[in-house]
Amino acid sequence: MESCIVGHDPFKMVISRNQADSIRVPIKYDDLPDESVFLLENEHCLTEHAVSACKLTEKEKINPFSATSLHTLVQMVANGLGTTFIPQMAIEHGLLENQNLIVIEPPGQQAHRDIGLVWRPSSSRRDSFLQLADVVSELL
Repeated sequence: MESCIVGHDPFKMVISRNQADSIRVPIKYDDLPDESVFLLENEHCLTEHAVSACKLTEKEKINPFSATSLHTLVQMVANGLGTTFIPQMAIEHGLLENQNLIVIEPPGQQAHRDIGLVWRPSSSRRDSFLQLADVVSELL
């Protein structure tokens, strides 16, 4: 596979407004209760991206219950069950609208996922893909 990175999508930590009062900012994972971080199912690529990018190495902080969608994660957090990581793109597209949630930076360096364009090495349209990558990169 050939690929080209066209942008970065930062992860944000999301917590209910009620719970935010009991947590010190900047957040440290050590300060979070065990099993208070909710993620998508293990098979979902976004879960691996979030755990890796946010450097969440303390597995006891992750709740064994996993959600099947970002909408489910948001509802769990909005109901005060814990916290989660949401990509900035999803936030900008209204995922958190009308929710009583606070968006904060996760601990450590700015966590993000790479957004890329991938194509087969045998494709005769390599130049077209590179031009498309330039356009998408400018839009992001």
